[in-house]
Amino acid sequence: QFVYATPFTQDGRAHGELHEQFKRKTVLTVANHFPYIKTRIQVIQREQYVLTPIEVAIEDIQKKTRELARAMQQNPPDPKILQMVLQGCIGTTVNQGPMEMAHVFLRDLVDGKKSPTKLQNKLRLCFKDFSKKCGDALQMNRTLIGPDQKDYQRELQRNYHLFTDQLMPMISSKTMYALSTRFLCKSMRLTHLSAFASISTDAHYEPIQNKSLLKPRHRRKLNGEPPHEMKLEQLSEYQKTLRYHRKMFGHYGKASGVDPGLCWPTKTELATLKEVERLQYPRTLQESIEKIRLEKEEAERAARLRDEEVARKVARAESAKQELLARMARKEAEARAIREKKERMMEEVREYFGYRVNPKDPRFQELMEAKEKEEKKKLKAQKKLEREAQKVVKLIRPGQATSSPSSPPPTQPEKADSSGS
Repeated sequence: QFVYATPFTQDGRAHGELHEQFKRKTVLTVANHFPYIKTRIQVIQREQYVLTPIEVAIEDIQKKTRELARAMQQNPPDPKILQMVLQGCIGTTVNQGPMEMAHVFLRDLVDGKKSPTKLQNKLRLCFKDFSKKCGDALQMNRTLIGPDQKDYQRELQRNYHLFTDQLMPMISSKTMYALSTRFLCKSMRLTHLSAFASISTDAHYEPIQNKSLLKPRHRRKLNGEPPHEMKLEQLSEYQKTLRYHRKMFGHYGKASGVDPGLCWPTKTELATLKEVERLQYPRTLQESIEKIRLEKEEAERAARLRDEEVARKVARAESAKQELLARMARKEAEARAIREKKERMMEEVREYFGYRVNPKDPRFQELMEAKEKEEKKKLKAQKKLEREAQKVVKLIRPGQATSSPSSPPPTQPEKADSSGS
């Protein structure tokens, strides 16, 4: 079977107001189940149902309730889907939301003078289920959101409270509620009239007056009284301990009924406390004060040494900065000298040719290579002369060290010099 719905109004339009909106549901029954070997299957039966406007509203509310239930049953829960469904249920801004449906179809039941029809009762039940599902979804959403969505949660809760405040007068029967309450009170008076006449103490009234359903010990604690009387036959094993008695006296004082003498430690407990204190704090008060003073002095000395170390490092940083600047200047000067030397060699090559030559020209490059070789030879010869001069100096110095200041210089170094040259 296949079902599809077609919206219509009695004046021929497809869509209209809520009280005018009908829906035609068509049910098609085919000969075989899909999928089938054929792409088209013969329709053997066709049925149509027309839903009145209130039935359309009931179907929409039930659909929204099912969507909320599916969003809450997801595992793991998806807060985005849940918030989207909630926004469409209680945060809707369109004119034909759930609240507008309630106003259109249940507004005449507010005063309680008119009896609801069967469909109105069904719609009220749907709204009750829908309202409960919205409340459960809000509680679930509060556990899933982060700190950045607190304002959004408060807005949803505000919309939910407004929705329920406007909806409750239409879905709750005030007449039935008043009649049931009056009947219940009258039956209770007739049932307990004879018993109340014979009761004269407050102890018998207390169970009847206790509407909070709290246990006696909890009710006594709520009123600032001890939870029970300190009678050994009524206490548990823990409540019989000395620690519990001291706790009750410390909290409720004389009203607890505990002997104040139990709050003082016994001789055995005092001896134990002294032993524990001796083991935990072996030093005397003066020794502890002296230790704290020494630790404070040591911390101050460490801080002073750290400050001095920082000052030295700052001074070294300044000198290192000057060295870095000098090294950068030296490298820049060397690079400038190399650049000037290259420019000078290129200028000499141009003067050799007598005109400006492209540096990529093979003749220019060959002449530059020759110039570089010549420069290398000159540098090599200069270094050789410097080495020979250093040798001569080394030969002269030993002779000066052995001779006396008054004797003339020997001639041997001169021969060595002449032979060296």
